[in-house]
Amino acid sequence: MGGGTWTIRYLVVDTRNWWPRKKVLVSPQWIERVRWVDSKIYVDLPLEAIKESPEHTLEFLLTRGYETILHIHYSRKVYWTDIPDENRTTK
Repeated sequence: MGGGTWTIRYLVVDTRNWWPRKKVLVSPQWIERVRWVDSKIYVDLPLEAIKESPEHTLEFLLTRGYETILHIHYSRKVYWTDIPDENRTTK
């Protein structure tokens, strides 16, 4: 959660139902829909991108460097800068 704003920045996704156990982070901004009946969350990301995402473990601190790698991997805009889109390295 963001300092003082109580913003949820990422959800931890456990991929054990798809591949060998691995946990990855996904931003709530990338959620398309939630199906409460099935306890499923649908995201606007290709399954292969999630599979190849940098692994997240409790041993690693969530640093700006890790977030940058994550956003570049998913080709998503970063949330922490006001740089105009045409000057960014991520979409």
